[in-house]
Amino acid sequence: MKKILPFITVSIICLFAFSSCTKTVQAPSQTYAVTGTIRPGDWKASGSGYFVSLNVPDVTNSVLNDGGVVTYISFDNGNTYEALPEVVNGVAYGTYYSYSTVNIDLYSATGSGSITAPSTTILVKILITVP
Repeated sequence: MKKILPFITVSIICLFAFSSCTKTVQAPSQTYAVTGTIRPGDWKASGSGYFVSLNVPDVTNSVLNDGGVVTYISFDNGNTYEALPEVVNGVAYGTYYSYSTVNIDLYSATGSGSITAPSTTILVKILITVP
């Protein structure tokens, strides 16, 4: 027992002396909103649908590589917002983004038939998450 006790003591001391802890602090991402308005004349024809390109300089390479963009639209002056993609009254609204640009497009939800561009103003809320 006398020979084992020093061995255990030395082993415990070595365990604490040679082991290390690393404290990792992960900074939280920040999300903020950019708002805008799409007027009826802003829509451009594209095949059987329409699209609008919004200039959003906050969509940087950092956001493209490690952040995120979520787009919402409101048809009722901001009382409610719908997250895209969404189908409203048979029209499929979608979104995609690239450097400094957020695009919103719309097509027939069934893939056939014709649609018209919205004739009312649509509010847009774009949430940008910066890493």
